[in-house]
Amino acid sequence: KVAVVDDSMEDRELLAGTAEETLCALGQGQTFTQLFPSGEMLLKDFQPGKYELVFLDIFLEEGALNGIGTAERLRALDSRVKLVFVTTSNDFASESYAVRADGYLLKPIQQADIRRHAAGALADG
Repeated sequence: KVAVVDDSMEDRELLAGTAEETLCALGQGQTFTQLFPSGEMLLKDFQPGKYELVFLDIFLEEGALNGIGTAERLRALDSRVKLVFVTTSNDFASESYAVRADGYLLKPIQQADIRRHAAGALADG
C-alpha cells in the first residue's frame, strides 16, 4: 500500500512503478499504489493504516499545501506510516526530522533509493 504525491506526473509514475516493481520482487505480489497530484487530495483519501509508505514531494503547486504541511497532518492521523520526501532541494531536510521522515531523496530520483525505501517499509510493516 503505497501513496505517491507529486505535482509532476512523470515523477509520480516513476516512483509508483519502481515501488510496485520492488515490492513485487520482494514477494508481495500485486501492490496497491495510489497517485496524488497534491497533498490535499491525499489527505481527502487518507485513513490510518491505509498506506504503509508515502512518497511525498515537498515543493507542490504554488498555493497548495506543501509536502511538510501534508506530512504534519499525516503524522497527526497516523504515527506509523512511513514518509519519504522527494524534492529538488536540501532546504527542508531539518524540517523532515520534525515529522519523523523515514527518508529524504533528492531529484533526479535514483531507482536504488526508491527500492531501498520500499524494501524498508516492507521489512518494518
